[in-house]
Amino acid sequence: MMDSDPEIPDHPDRVDSDVDEHPGSGGEVVGRFPSYDSSGDCVLLILSMGIPCWIFLRDGYYEVMVERAHVQAVRKQMEVSSRENAHWPPRPIKPGPQMWRSVPLGYPLVVCAVMGLFYALQHHYFGSGILARVAGLDASAVVDHHQWWRPLTALMLHGDLSHLLGNLGMGFVFAWFLSRSWHVSVIFASVSLSAWLGNSINAFFQYPDPRLSYGASTAVFALVGLIVGNAMTEGVPPAGKHPILRLFFPLLTGIIILGWWGTAGANTDVSAHVFGLASGIPIGVLGASVNRLSGHRLRLLLGFLSAIAFIASWFMVFLVTGFFA
Repeated sequence: MMDSDPEIPDHPDRVDSDVDEHPGSGGEVVGRFPSYDSSGDCVLLILSMGIPCWIFLRDGYYEVMVERAHVQAVRKQMEVSSRENAHWPPRPIKPGPQMWRSVPLGYPLVVCAVMGLFYALQHHYFGSGILARVAGLDASAVVDHHQWWRPLTALMLHGDLSHLLGNLGMGFVFAWFLSRSWHVSVIFASVSLSAWLGNSINAFFQYPDPRLSYGASTAVFALVGLIVGNAMTEGVPPAGKHPILRLFFPLLTGIIILGWWGTAGANTDVSAHVFGLASGIPIGVLGASVNRLSGHRLRLLLGFLSAIAFIASWFMVFLVTGFFA
């Protein structure tokens, strides 16, 4: 129907040849465009309604005209189309920083060294499970004696070498995924807060059960929660036809990972994994905004404060047990 030649003469070029009436005597302009190509969407919309139209080149603009009897219907449909396409095309997703830029090799090496040090202290220096008893997650100590540091110190203790290596391996995998979007300092601060909150809730949930638990698996599933929360934030555009589904699928992914890796094993603390994941999701939503809006100094400050929290927690362990006496 439309002439494929972009060169439009100065006289009217009728798009629909089925209408013989000249638009000048009974037509009205419904759109003015700076180029012939830019008028294409308008013309296609009108033709899809079964209404004839014409294109005129006048004063440097291409005017699309229809018969006056169809003006109201055409303009109404143009308004509907404009609303439906207000956010199209969707905003592009900016790729995150490369792994080697955001997480240099030194960071995982430091984590391995620190976790290895505490494993050696737990199993070789102190022995007899002393460190686990004074620094593990004891619900009674947290609830009755307000030992707030145990939810953090318990993350750095492990039952055996396979327990430690398994948590380190899974933790590095999930941290790598999150590092594609987040700065390493924000990851450290967010996972520390999420894991502490998850273990604290778990202590109240287990109370007054005297069971002692420890391990970094709460932090591992807190990382999963952070990824879910971040995906919820990045996956929801300003307008969408099914925003609930866009929130649901990241959550479903987190639940599947929890069911796959977080519920098997005789000594698995399932509630710690559940609360770690649940704590990580809202902090992941908040952390996505902090990572996007905060400057470099604030990110470093968050990481520094998280490190201070771990140091203060272990100081309290040794202080309460009389190690400095």
